[in-house]
Amino acid sequence: MLYATGYTPRIRTYPGHRIPLPLRIIHNGEAEIDIICKEILGLSKLNWNTTQFSTQYPITLEFAKRVGEILAELPEEWEMKNHYRYYM
Repeated sequence: MLYATGYTPRIRTYPGHRIPLPLRIIHNGEAEIDIICKEILGLSKLNWNTTQFSTQYPITLEFAKRVGEILAELPEEWEMKNHYRYYM
C-alpha cells in the first residue's frame, strides 16, 4: 500500500478534500519495491495541468483515464488521432 496524498510536512497540512486512499502496489519483477514506490510518488507530482500540490494517481494513469473518458464520448465513425495533443 502506498499513499500518494496525505499530510505534507512542508506545508504542515493535508491539502485534500477527502480522506486519502492508498494505492495497492503489486510487485512483479526484479526491482526493489522502495525504488518502484519512489518512482510512483514522483509521477504523482508531475501533473502540471492542475493547481493541486499532488494527485492520487501517477500522471501516466490519470492522463490515460482522462483520454479514455474523452474517447468514450466520441462517435464510432470518428477517426482517432494518435498524438496526445488532441486530447489535452
